Amino acid sequence: MNIRDAIVKAEFSNAKGISRKSDPSFYIHGTNSTDCCVLVGYKQKIPRWEPLYDDLAAKDWFVVTNIVYSKGRIKCYG
Repeated sequence: MNIRDAIVKAEFSNAKGISRKSDPSFYIHGTNSTDCCVLVGYKQKIPRWEPLYDDLAAKDWFVVTNIVYSKGRIKCYG
């Protein structure tokens, strides 16, 4: 799905956030605070994520419902 539909669906389902099928090693948590969108990876949270055009145009976004931590990485599942 596109990024807008994914973030709206995540908000209304109390999900962790959204991620892309092409790289499920991070997820994005949208906020209405000065942190804006927070990129969350293994043991790190990076505020004010700025998407590239490719991120905005992508159709492979999904709602993150489960996260697995393993070997210094995370893997997001929908």
